Amino acid sequence: MLDIDWTLIPAVGVFLLTVLTLNALLFKPLFQVMEERQAKTSGLKQSAQEILQRYQESYEEYEGRMREERQRGYKKAEEARQEALKERQAQVSEARSKAEEMREEARREIQEEVSASKENLKGEVEELSRMIASRVLKKSA
Repeated sequence: MLDIDWTLIPAVGVFLLTVLTLNALLFKPLFQVMEERQAKTSGLKQSAQEILQRYQESYEEYEGRMREERQRGYKKAEEARQEALKERQAQVSEARSKAEEMREEARREIQEEVSASKENLKGEVEELSRMIASRVLKKSA
């Protein structure tokens, strides 16, 4: 059968004492440091995730503002273009009106000159007719 060696009891005692000593002096502080490191790491990860989330929200807000500002810019540019177009049309219309007035004024002046010339020519025709008639009459007489 088995013989029990009585040195086994002190060896088990030394083993238990070593385990308790290692647990108190090495394993507990080591596990505590590892837990603290894990807490800091997960805290940093959580903090980094929160910062990333805030950054993402800020970026989306920035993009939304940029989109709105771009739309406002396009709208202002379109309004300015429409205003310039209206002003141009008004200037063209005014220029056409002035040109029409000038043309009508020129037409009136030409009509007046034609009328004056006709009156002048009628007077000259009558005078020339009298002269021709008097010469014809002088030659036949």
